[in-house]
Amino acid sequence: MFDYFRKNTKKFQPILWIIIIAFIAFYGVMSNNNREGLPVAKVNGVNISYREYRNELAQTEDQIRSILKENADEYLKRINLKEMVLNRLIERELLRQAAQEMNVKPSDYDLLEKLKSYDVFKDKSGKLDKRQMISILRRNRIDPKDFIESQRQEVSIDMARRMLEDCADVTEEEMWERFVEENEKVEAEYAFFPLEYFFEDVKVTDEKLKEYFSKNQDQYNVEDSAEVEYALVNIRDFLNKVKISDDDVKKYYDENQEKFKVDEEQVKARHILFRIKPGQSSDEIEIIKKKAEKVLKEAKSGKDFVALAQMYSDEPLSTTRGGDLGFFGRGEMDPAFEKAAFALKEGEISGLVRSSYGFHIIKVEKKLAPGEVKPFEYVKDEIKIRLQKEKAKEQALVRANEIKKNFDSDSAKIEKIKKKIFRNEMIDGVINAGKFFNTAYSLEEGKISDPVNVGQKIAVIKTLKKAAAHKGTFEEVRDEVERDYKKENAFGIAEKKVSSIAKEINKGKSLKSLIKDKRIVVKSTGNILRREVPSDIKDREKFTALIFSLKKEKPAGFVISQNGAYVAYLKNKSQLSREEFESKKQTIYSKIIDERKNIVFSEVIASLRKNGDIEISESIL
Repeated sequence: MFDYFRKNTKKFQPILWIIIIAFIAFYGVMSNNNREGLPVAKVNGVNISYREYRNELAQTEDQIRSILKENADEYLKRINLKEMVLNRLIERELLRQAAQEMNVKPSDYDLLEKLKSYDVFKDKSGKLDKRQMISILRRNRIDPKDFIESQRQEVSIDMARRMLEDCADVTEEEMWERFVEENEKVEAEYAFFPLEYFFEDVKVTDEKLKEYFSKNQDQYNVEDSAEVEYALVNIRDFLNKVKISDDDVKKYYDENQEKFKVDEEQVKARHILFRIKPGQSSDEIEIIKKKAEKVLKEAKSGKDFVALAQMYSDEPLSTTRGGDLGFFGRGEMDPAFEKAAFALKEGEISGLVRSSYGFHIIKVEKKLAPGEVKPFEYVKDEIKIRLQKEKAKEQALVRANEIKKNFDSDSAKIEKIKKKIFRNEMIDGVINAGKFFNTAYSLEEGKISDPVNVGQKIAVIKTLKKAAAHKGTFEEVRDEVERDYKKENAFGIAEKKVSSIAKEINKGKSLKSLIKDKRIVVKSTGNILRREVPSDIKDREKFTALIFSLKKEKPAGFVISQNGAYVAYLKNKSQLSREEFESKKQTIYSKIIDERKNIVFSEVIASLRKNGDIEISESIL
């Protein structure tokens, strides 16, 4: 295996520079030294001691805690730190052995240069002080001989890395392709035909459906089900009936100060949004920008910001809220918006800020430092709503208990719904359908549940009949079979339709003139890079490949995906200059080389593990 590694250095060139930082600690000791404790693993006969594992584990956890601080516990719960550390030690040993097999031997001069890289070992004149180095190592209970040997290993790996890296190569053609990929712009018109659009053209008969069902019967399973009768009490219906006094609000605020303290810097701001919709052209965006600049001038001149937001903002709630966003911290808003908002002073108005939503004018009303309590005037409405919801929920629960008590009474005016429900399916009017179903399915037939909160509503459920999951009969799953049959046959119809449109466009007709159905809308991408393809595009990868593959000689094309079909027409494609390419070539080269280093690193690790003899002592872990 290592002969192959040596002979194919060009393939494996980029990895070893990563190895040094990631896997060799500067104080590391050779894993084949005599260490105390039992081994946690053996790598090709070389022990990894429990002491080494324990130290690495502690060091890694300390690093995580120093970086993530208060978020560290949550992160540590999500990962398997023990397994991660053990894998790191195994990979470190594999790579040490690989460097040894490559027969890379550092000279004393190379080792000396490595030791000089540690400032802590230098005297005042900047020269390596061997006595100082030995003294520091011994004070830290590190054997100087072991340390020197570990550095020799590190240097050998570094030399091997440089040897392999010198073999790395990126062709001019590859760099040009990356340059085009990152800088080319196109503007295209397009239309999307959902797959369902073609369902009406699929001819369906019972005979064909039964034949399709017979061939695919194994995929039609009926989930656990329950026939239920239930009533829903909407908590919102009680909100207007609840009266909360100003004294109630102030009392809650005074008694719950901790709830209104901020953990990190926060900003309270208003904004005026001028939305840019996906696919708008550069000319349309320029018109929006000019409108925003005009409003900005009015805001800067002292006009009422709330009134301007109510009049001009494209945010849906601006009419009632005057652009109020409340308090927010870092990481909650669009990055460009956040940067601008946190840079403003209290009372200051921003210039135009471009975000992924459009243009914003931002006004900061209040800023809070960590530990400060939000002022009462800024949270009183929030508190009032919270108290209203709590009391409304209490009253809704009273009503739900009354319903349960009189559920089977003919004289009680209870609006009940009767239907069959299935596990893992949505239920109309119920947010938490899973909780609703589990409650119903856990009841004995004929029994009535206690009131259960299923998200903004409280349900009282009577289970009439239950059925366990089973293979579906044709009659039970007919609707599902019909949909699948239509879907399978719609692809051919879709391709025939959009290919015909593309051919007509290539003959000189316009896309808009060929789309007669009002359900299908012709849109424009605007002048965009590959990474700027509109977010509402389904199957963005296929669509991007399509529009950037179009040429003036054949400006129209189509693509079929699982969601439907796109047909597109090229309006404009940018011409890239060699001069600009030359100015960016070195940066592009660095990117490609770095990517290959990461890929090859993973390949080498996988190969070393696959071909290595690795034993793990699970009992010690």
